[in-house]
Amino acid sequence: MALAGLRIRFPATAKRTISGVDLLVGLRPARLLLAALIGAFVLSLLYVLQIQLLVQMGSRAALLEEELAIELFKQEALRVELARFHDLSTIERTATLDLDMVAIDRQNIVPMPELPDGIDLSNPPWFEPVRVAEPQWWEKVLIRLNELIHGTSQSVAGQPVD
Repeated sequence: MALAGLRIRFPATAKRTISGVDLLVGLRPARLLLAALIGAFVLSLLYVLQIQLLVQMGSRAALLEEELAIELFKQEALRVELARFHDLSTIERTATLDLDMVAIDRQNIVPMPELPDGIDLSNPPWFEPVRVAEPQWWEKVLIRLNELIHGTSQSVAGQPVD
């Protein structure tokens, strides 16, 4: 290397010493050039590292967006399947064909035997008792019309219809 033996000459006034040590003695051009190259290399490595980090985050974001699209597609497929299974005609068809259920013709009231001693199924004391509301006048009219059409006698709220 041709620059190894050269020294930078400074005027006598430019020399500075700290505690008697000359600062400019070790500043040869080869060392300055090497320091500049190392500094440039470190800065370029930091720049490459920063770009690599940005590219990595961008690819991760693209991967997450793709996973989101897949999950949204699965969610929509589940909604379609749920709507298909909750269709009333499908439920009725499944009940009659697969489960052998039939629609009731009339209600059967089964008497309940008396409960054994010590068993109380009444509401807790903090619950209010259930009160059956008095039917409106138009409800009474509809009930009476139903009785006239079907020829049955029904009672509303435990009271015979007038």
